[in-house]
Amino acid sequence: MSIILPNMRAFLQVKLLLTLLFCSFQPYAKKITIASDIWCPYICQDPQQPGYIVEMIDDILHNKNYNTKNETIPLARAIKYLEQGEVDIVLGLTQEHIENYNLIRTNVPVGNASSDFFVNRANSWRFSTIEQLEAYGNAGHKIGIIKGYVYGPVLNKLITKKPEMFSYAHGDFPLQLLIKQLKSGRIDILLDSRNAVFNELKREDSGELSFAGTYGVEAKLYIALATHIEAEILPIIDQGIIEYRRTGKLAKLLTKYGISDWQ
Repeated sequence: MSIILPNMRAFLQVKLLLTLLFCSFQPYAKKITIASDIWCPYICQDPQQPGYIVEMIDDILHNKNYNTKNETIPLARAIKYLEQGEVDIVLGLTQEHIENYNLIRTNVPVGNASSDFFVNRANSWRFSTIEQLEAYGNAGHKIGIIKGYVYGPVLNKLITKKPEMFSYAHGDFPLQLLIKQLKSGRIDILLDSRNAVFNELKREDSGELSFAGTYGVEAKLYIALATHIEAEILPIIDQGIIEYRRTGKLAKLLTKYGISDWQ
């Protein structure tokens, strides 16, 4: 049996009161919901390595007393939720996405993406021109793309003009699905950014696919924000990315994921 003396009881009461007062003055951490699809090394499924964009944005916002909740969902759905205000941020969108959906984006980019072609190692096809690509598709060859992605005005025009040439992948892991389809012969060409494809092939330890060329120039990637948090969050993210590069944190983070700075 323990006995609490009057002086000790008073001390404990004062300590409890001070603790409550201290906690009441702590800044309230606001919650930010972030959404995107799996597109490693940008956004990954590994909790220990969730993608360099995820790590950077989480760190920037945590340092400003925001709690982040990351959701991996198909990109088309993530953009829809952003438009409806059901999520606050969508990661890794091109300027074409921003313009097509009339979204708000950060001023500072968070990476680059390219439009690259991959084929099975036994396939000698290599990209040269859009006309040659169209002719190859007209001959009955399927090109695998991801639903919700944009590939630049010229390739998008071909997709609209010849939808029968293209096979769409969707769901939580669309790139993994396209790679499986390419290996099995269900599609003949895979179109995606080489950073993502090379990362996935490295993860699978697979050497079955060959790089078959690139169309156009690399597109900058941005963070898209819901209208209700634009004024509050946009300058925080922009300045945070600038500081990440200035302090060397970005270089260290990119080295971890095996890629180079896009600037």
